[in-house]
Order: sequence, then structure tokens, then C-alpha cells
Amino acid sequence: MTKVRLANINVPEIDTPQGKQAMLYLKGLLEGKRVILKPTGISNDHVVADVWRYPNQLFVCAMMVNSGYAGWT
Repeated sequence: MTKVRLANINVPEIDTPQGKQAMLYLKGLLEGKRVILKPTGISNDHVVADVWRYPNQLFVCAMMVNSGYAGWT
């Protein structure tokens, strides 16, 4: 399985309450859905990518920011 990091956004650390809320929100957006990835690089053992939810082309990075769970870098 490939680990993916969302490109161009900052999300709170997973071990914080805000990070756990962000993870649950992202899980709700993507669980059981297909995604389209546009890789922009590699960071440690993660592919860094812009992510869209298929088939409605929802830009996941923007949804994380617009929902208040992340900020643009």
C-alpha cells in the first residue's frame, strides 16, 4: 500500500485532538471512494499529491482547507 500526503496543505499532527478530527473528516470524504492522484513529489515514505475524489472531481485538498481542518502552505 502506498502512503499519500496531501500536497500544499498543513494538517495538525495526528496525535492531537485537532489531528484526529481532521483524520476522521478525511476518512469520511474518501472511505469507499475512488480517487485520482496527481503526484507532485515524494516526502520520506509518502507520495505527495493533489487528490480528487472520483467521479464528482471534488478537490480533497481544498475541502480540507475550506472545512477548517487544514491550511494552505
